[in-house]
Amino acid sequence: MILPVGQRIVCIAAGLLITLLVSQQSARILGRWVGESHCVGSRPACHDEHVIYQIDSTSQRQLTLQGSRIAGRDTVVMGALSCERATPEAEVICRMPVGTWHFSVAQGRLEGFLRLADSTVMRRVVAYRAQPNTR
Repeated sequence: MILPVGQRIVCIAAGLLITLLVSQQSARILGRWVGESHCVGSRPACHDEHVIYQIDSTSQRQLTLQGSRIAGRDTVVMGALSCERATPEAEVICRMPVGTWHFSVAQGRLEGFLRLADSTVMRRVVAYRAQPNTR
């Protein structure tokens, strides 16, 4: 079925608008975030941490999350995770051998949790967009 020119233009414009909105939603998670990562449950080896995350895009669906934590006066690099955008609403999933991190942006803050392979939640994170030179 061939649509009249006016309807085709409306369809193209709607498609471009949706693509732009999805792109803006996904971009909300990019950048530097500073906050707290708290242990869930009783795990003697787990310690609450002040964390810094840098989230960068490597492609349309792929991201890198570089994690650091503050230990006294030192910043300790925890390493980088390869992540993917799981939904257009900017949910991000980072898989690790022990489990999966889930992150999203809600009300201006980065929220996340680490779900272990046995489905228990081990950590919860709440972080806020960092200002320049924030530690």
